[in-house]
Amino acid sequence: MKQQFVVVGLGMFGSHVARTLYETGADVVALDRDREAVQRAKDHASKAMVADVTNKEFLKSLGLAPDDIVIIAMGESLEASILATLFFKELGVRTIIAKANEEDHGKILSTLGASEVVFPEKDVAIRLARRISTKNIIDYIPFVEGYSIQEVAPSKKIVGQKIRDLDFRRKFGLQIIAIKDVIENKVELIINPEKVIKDSEMMIVLGKNSDLERIKSL
Repeated sequence: MKQQFVVVGLGMFGSHVARTLYETGADVVALDRDREAVQRAKDHASKAMVADVTNKEFLKSLGLAPDDIVIIAMGESLEASILATLFFKELGVRTIIAKANEEDHGKILSTLGASEVVFPEKDVAIRLARRISTKNIIDYIPFVEGYSIQEVAPSKKIVGQKIRDLDFRRKFGLQIIAIKDVIENKVELIINPEKVIKDSEMMIVLGKNSDLERIKSL
């Protein structure tokens, strides 16, 4: 049986999650108590239903398998998201990704069994702030606690230098994991240390946030 993705809550966040999953060919079940939201989701889900997800019997009737994935996207309704997380966990779903709007809400969801808690507004805010606060950081992706992956535009000091001579690992504790040429639209994942950095290329760099801060001055 094909794995199902159940998206609970069809606000802005949930709708985008459901649509994106559906466009990849996933089997998506979209749930919301608002009839208009469900109607809007019908073209972007395998099945869209008006539902009260605080009703455990209804959730049980979905017949979910342990390997199905539930995304609880209704962070605004604390009680509903908490109950839905609890009930899906009791019904044996192993992967529950829940949206939270603040830290205490997230802690409760984790305690009740959410395998991952996301803070969309917070994550976007951090990503934006990090990107705009550093002139040569093009993009920023959280990796694990204290680490991130950043897309770095080479400064005039870096353009024309070899990867070997930059020696980011020894000097900064950073790893260049890819090079992206924005003109040729190519990505190099296996990087020759003799490669010379061009001004049309971006460096994808992994490391501690504190070490990444050190390359701002380059």
